[in-house]
Amino acid sequence: MENLVSNAQQLQASLTNSNVLPQMQEALAQFTKLGTPNKKNEAWKYTNITPLLQKNTSLEKVAASTIDVTKYILNKRAQIIFVDGNYCASQTQLPAGVQVQLAEDYLLQLDPQDALELYNLAVSDKTLVITVAKNTSIREPITLLHLQTAELAGKMLNPRILFRVNDHAQVSFYESYRHLGKNNPSYTINSLVEFSLAAGARVEHIKAQIDSLEALHIGKVKAEVGKDATFNSFTFSVGASISRNNIHVQLKETGAATTVHGLYALRDQQLSDQYSIIDHGKEHTQSRQLFKGILDDAAHGVFCGKIIVHKDAQQITSTQLNKNILLGKKAHINTRPILEIYADDVKCAHGATVGQIDPEQVFYLQSRGISLPEAQKILCHGFAQETIDTIGHQEIRDELSRLLITKYERYREIENA
Repeated sequence: MENLVSNAQQLQASLTNSNVLPQMQEALAQFTKLGTPNKKNEAWKYTNITPLLQKNTSLEKVAASTIDVTKYILNKRAQIIFVDGNYCASQTQLPAGVQVQLAEDYLLQLDPQDALELYNLAVSDKTLVITVAKNTSIREPITLLHLQTAELAGKMLNPRILFRVNDHAQVSFYESYRHLGKNNPSYTINSLVEFSLAAGARVEHIKAQIDSLEALHIGKVKAEVGKDATFNSFTFSVGASISRNNIHVQLKETGAATTVHGLYALRDQQLSDQYSIIDHGKEHTQSRQLFKGILDDAAHGVFCGKIIVHKDAQQITSTQLNKNILLGKKAHINTRPILEIYADDVKCAHGATVGQIDPEQVFYLQSRGISLPEAQKILCHGFAQETIDTIGHQEIRDELSRLLITKYERYREIENA
């Protein structure tokens, strides 16, 4: 805590000409009052980030390096690149109707009770603003690639991105956090991403978290969804020692809709925490949520999904489901689907399941000449594929299926399967 505050103060002292310095100082003061999240906070009761956070508090910038990013890009005509937190304007390419600006005086709407949002503002004087023009329709996904190298060891990055999608625009963003190299340096990502969807807009946001296995990844995605607009979110987590994915979607006007899906595949002692809030503020809104987890060894998964239906939000539909497979004897999951309903004319459902691979399915595959380990892999990938198939672009589905194989290739044999 002390290092976080002192490092932020030193950074702010170097920004004497910044227009947003007063807001940054106020955010740091509020952060100091709140303190870092711990298990005494209800929203963080299963996840302790303090040990890793204390290791990675340096805000010193890493010199920009030149890296060939072509093999990580799905669509080379639409890409936004970051290397160790440095925005690479020279490698950015965007289709017509999409503009990007590194703004020094644009502030997001922050949650005054979210300490890590406040810290993000306290140490970041610039916001990357991506604007999609009215009636723009882009078929191919736009890649946002965050590359981390070994130079980031001991450091903390606080990226902040705002997407402004105007009336009746349609676009998909594939945001990927990747560590390069065979070693696993310890660093912290504390990202804040906000979407503002105007009337009739349709946005898909896929986030893939493939950080170093010693890293701490904290990411928040916020979306305000306008009249008859649709926001589709997918979160894929296989990296980091500890990851926390915060998702907050506000359905602010009639006809607004959202899907919030995700997949976490963990092994060894990895921990991944999914915390989502879907807020139905108006009538005739819809939401669907499906998260799945595969946990091996002593991995720990956390899911907390909250659906809030306000008093005047009549005739809404909302479903929420969390499914988990435990492969290791020490693997465990804490799952908490929550409904807060203050209206009486609604259709809402939620549920959660935790289990192991069905031994009868394993036996059936073995009877067809498939080995036990291979049978378990097939069943696990089949379990995961249901969520991946909700993504709208085939190239992204193929990419995540491949990453699931290459980054999560080890499955524990289950006794008596």
